[in-house]
Amino acid sequence: MMPGAAEDPILRMLAELPPPAPRSDRTDRVRTRCHKAFARRQRKQMRRRSAAALAVDAACFLVLGVYLAGVITEALRLGLLAH
Repeated sequence: MMPGAAEDPILRMLAELPPPAPRSDRTDRVRTRCHKAFARRQRKQMRRRSAAALAVDAACFLVLGVYLAGVITEALRLGLLAH
């Protein structure tokens, strides 16, 4: 600080100002927007998880179907050979 700055009335008035703080209505609006954004993101992630779970289930049923078809085919082949 420069000499004589303590006596400067402008600097004294600036030092007496309250610290800056957002207005409560603005804080509420920002908080509401953030909550809505988080909710949208969570819904999107849930839809992605649902689609992925459906794809895994479909793949499992397909593999099971192919396996069962092979088992039935083999059982019929062995049955026809036994006669």
